[in-house]
Amino acid sequence: MPQGRAAATEQGLRAAQHPTGFDLLGAALRSLALNLAAVGRELPVLEAVVLHESKVELHLDQDTAPMKPFTAAIGRQDLWTCAASSPDLAIER
Repeated sequence: MPQGRAAATEQGLRAAQHPTGFDLLGAALRSLALNLAAVGRELPVLEAVVLHESKVELHLDQDTAPMKPFTAAIGRQDLWTCAASSPDLAIER
C-alpha cells in the first residue's frame, strides 16, 4: 500500500470502486427491487438491516430464496448478504 498522499488517493479510488455503508445499501436495494420486479416477486418482510463496511445483510422474517444481488448461505435463507464487490449491483445512472 502506498504512503502519504498516494495512500489517500488509493483509498479514494477503492471507495469509489466499491460502495460502502449507505451507498452500498442504496445500490443493493435498488438492484434487488429491479430484479424482484422483473420476475413479479415482492420484497420479503425484513426484520433488520445490518450495514458492514463491505457488505449489507438483510434479516428476513422467514426463509425465502434469495434474489440477486443478494445470496444466502446454505441453511440460512432468512439471512441475505450482498457484498460491495458484487457484480450484480445495478449501476447508478
